[in-house]
Amino acid sequence: MTSSISSIKRRQFWRKILIALISVGVIGGAAAYFTYKQNHRITQTYSYFAADLEAGKIGTVRIAPNRDSGKADVTLKDGGRYIVELPSMDVDAANRFTAKGANVEIDPHAINLDTMLPMIVLLAVLGLFGLIASRPEPLALPFRKKQRQSQVCFADVAGAEEAKKNLMEIATYLKAPDVYEKIGANFPRGVVLYGDPGTGKTLLAKALAGESGANFIATNGSEFSSMFVGVSTLKIKRLFAKARAMAPCVLFIDEIDAVGGKRMNEGSAAAREMSSTLNQLLVQMDGFEANNGVIVVAATNRLDSLDPALLRSGRFDRRIQVGKPNLKEREQILKIHGSKVRVEDNLNYSEIARQTIGFSGADLANVMNQAAMIAVHNGADKVALENVLRARNVMLMGEERRSTLSLIDQDARRRLAVHECGHAIVAMAGGTDPVTAVSIVPRGQSLGQTFMAPTNDQLLVERKHLVNRLHVLLGGRVAEELFMHSMTTGADDDLQRASDIALNLVCRHGMSEFGLLTIDEHSSPQMRYEAEMKAMHIMAQAKQNTSAILTTHQNVMDAMVERLLEKEEIDIDDIKVFQAMMDDNPVALAVAA
Repeated sequence: MTSSISSIKRRQFWRKILIALISVGVIGGAAAYFTYKQNHRITQTYSYFAADLEAGKIGTVRIAPNRDSGKADVTLKDGGRYIVELPSMDVDAANRFTAKGANVEIDPHAINLDTMLPMIVLLAVLGLFGLIASRPEPLALPFRKKQRQSQVCFADVAGAEEAKKNLMEIATYLKAPDVYEKIGANFPRGVVLYGDPGTGKTLLAKALAGESGANFIATNGSEFSSMFVGVSTLKIKRLFAKARAMAPCVLFIDEIDAVGGKRMNEGSAAAREMSSTLNQLLVQMDGFEANNGVIVVAATNRLDSLDPALLRSGRFDRRIQVGKPNLKEREQILKIHGSKVRVEDNLNYSEIARQTIGFSGADLANVMNQAAMIAVHNGADKVALENVLRARNVMLMGEERRSTLSLIDQDARRRLAVHECGHAIVAMAGGTDPVTAVSIVPRGQSLGQTFMAPTNDQLLVERKHLVNRLHVLLGGRVAEELFMHSMTTGADDDLQRASDIALNLVCRHGMSEFGLLTIDEHSSPQMRYEAEMKAMHIMAQAKQNTSAILTTHQNVMDAMVERLLEKEEIDIDDIKVFQAMMDDNPVALAVAA
């Protein structure tokens, strides 16, 4: 690094002092000039001028061309001068002045400084500030988002504790660079934040700038694209020049994979332009010109798509994963968004967090906002737990389509109830993911739903859990066969997901008698055939176990179907009643899974 951040800050301080002094000098000089002109220029009335004209004292009357009326500069024969406002000026007036012995002169360069000079001074001051603000590239192209200061700090970000810890080190460097420079620590060039959409990568970048007090510039990769050759590279060059002028500065590039993707065959003009744009980005981040006081923070959902040259040390020194929040972090995020709306005093945030496993920070914000809208629609003045849970269901499955339900006849309704109760009973028998609600109200693309909420965040999944999922997915189809004595296409999605689980047990997870070998498209046809046969065997076993569960609990099935047909949706209180009925009659599986 050729210059430290502290020296950059000192230069910026003295630059601001110089700008202030120059501005005060220009404005003060202009004010002094106008004061001098006001005190030393004599203005007379037209009557005074007429008297001098009649007395033959006027030597010269100088006026501007094409002027019907206005100020004229009068010079007397004895050398005196004054300004007079003429009511009109035409040929007759000029002849009248000439007849009295006065010379009438037309000054083609005459301008009214009283009017023009204030405008000139104002434009000069604005131009000076514009020149300083645009250094070193006064023609920098505009970007969608650009901020001087970020008002967000790490205290405003809930969750992502590991990511915040890493970024806090960089913020500390930006705030107190001398401590690190004493032992020779180099300023980090860049940070890549990667993870699922909606996990708070942009918010973390703003918090880094706000916590460190650095300036903040935000843009995204797609804004560098252009239909003209060379414009993309020029945008990158001018953006980095702008960031250097604002140092210390955090330069945030969202969706950097749009400009920093892996280079491909440069046979087409588009590929060559993309390669040229990427090369310019590489040079700006770690070229001959140092990025004094500029740290680049990039965000992407696809880290594997970035070019290796961009990810090497010296460009992006750190890669920080921003994952989805865990149970505790979800509760913290919900409380932050819950503070922005009116909620009941006893709102159970922990229960909401438990039932929103897999939700990102953006999803949780949307859930609380949707809950507030639902509360208003229901005529309530505060958000209750049922509003939030309904908003969660809308997020997962879509809005209710009760108009579609009214078109379904009684036989089809009973089939839907049997199908969904089949899922629910098998899930309750498995004891893995608790059932929270069952509904036959159409939502989104689904005609019925069985809602389950895992008890905790699952980072590792046991084989037993996968097999239970397989049983639950087959529960709807098997229930139709057992109690409706026919099959429909309503289980298509269930069968697809069940097939994926069975194939993954064999081909990917090594959880079958087939062994630990991974089977993929590169395996031999014989191996793939044997793997598919083993997956079919697992599906057959799961169907037998599902049939055994539903046959054993036929009394629960009958009661639950009637209850569901009556209410159209049964909640956790009803589920607990049916769960108690099942606990009195455990099931011995027909075939060990």
